[in-house]
Amino acid sequence: MFKKLAMFAVIIFFSSVILRAQTGEEILDKAIEAVGGYEAMKETKTTSAVMSMSIQGMDLRMTVYNKKPAFRSETDMMGQKMVMVFDGKTGWMSNPGAGGVQEIPQEQINQMREQAEMTDNQLVKYRETGAKIEKQGKEKVDGNTCFKLLMTDKNNETITAYIDANDYLLKKIDKADKEANVEILLKDYKKVGKVMVAYLYVIKAQGMDMELKMEKFEINPKLDDSLFIKPSN
Repeated sequence: MFKKLAMFAVIIFFSSVILRAQTGEEILDKAIEAVGGYEAMKETKTTSAVMSMSIQGMDLRMTVYNKKPAFRSETDMMGQKMVMVFDGKTGWMSNPGAGGVQEIPQEQINQMREQAEMTDNQLVKYRETGAKIEKQGKEKVDGNTCFKLLMTDKNNETITAYIDANDYLLKKIDKADKEANVEILLKDYKKVGKVMVAYLYVIKAQGMDMELKMEKFEINPKLDDSLFIKPSN
């Protein structure tokens, strides 16, 4: 009788462990729910953000407009404004120090496209495109225990996402490619409308550290299409 009870206890124990174990997809779904859920993401058609940045001791101020799939950034630097725009297909920039409006070379278009996509929720992007999601245990990020997920998209590009095991908010992204390894820490989440937004990003890439602080973030502001149209010189 004792052996039967002992065996039964062992079975119950391991069954409970299996029930508690979550797949990478389940963790990702909870992370998406933690920032507002799929519906809130889908309802977000436009965004605008005002940010301050500190790069290697130099302070900058940036305003970013996103109207899917278009993207526009305006950076105030040393009394001048540099504008970069991606309209979904092509890109252009305006830099007073470089002689007005210029086309962005094709080799930089992919970077612009990635920058535009970064205004979207990266977790939703990887979940909806059927990316391979591999759970790689847990790691500490800023003292928080996080699930570590390696996600590989259809182009075989990967990011590693660190999702808090307690509140399921994304706390860190690691991205490695041929050009650089990039680490992004996401902190100071605040609720804007139905969505949770990180108001502080600490970015490390190519030996440089950059801190980006969100000063203002708006969801679904009215953005005129003229913001993304290349002006004539």
